[in-house]
Amino acid sequence: QQAVSKAHGAMPGAAELSAALSLAQPRGHSTYRTFNMMMFDMAPEVAAIFFQGTNGLTGKEMTAKAGIQALCPGAYIDEAAFTPCGYSMNSVLDAAYSTIHITPEAACSYVSFETNDQLDDYAPLLRRVLSTFRPQRFVLTMFGDDDAIDCLDRLPTSKRQYG
Repeated sequence: QQAVSKAHGAMPGAAELSAALSLAQPRGHSTYRTFNMMMFDMAPEVAAIFFQGTNGLTGKEMTAKAGIQALCPGAYIDEAAFTPCGYSMNSVLDAAYSTIHITPEAACSYVSFETNDQLDDYAPLLRRVLSTFRPQRFVLTMFGDDDAIDCLDRLPTSKRQYG
């Protein structure tokens, strides 16, 4: 079985995307979960990365400068920078996707991160996302049935220190 697993390669074709979607069996578990974070008031120096109108960075350059590839290692990433500011990305690796959307203005700074990657422990991912964007506030939502949550080694909020 072949799936989309290109790291920053050419845009996958319809056949590759179809193959990835047909493999929608979560890795390691028979249940399905979604991890979603909404973050507010990100650190100004992080927000500055996403102002194309002043820094001239492309979406790919923003991805690299912010360290976003560490949130979905090995995945094919399709990113976009907006003028004067903003950023959006979608990534895919096998049956897992991640998506990020950023509005960096100080008055309404917002970042969303979502993935369906089937991890046994989401706490390391939670720490990486928080250290990447450094928000003042965040909301974490996990979607899944009882079996999906029961098979986790621990809940992502088991540890209260994330700095």
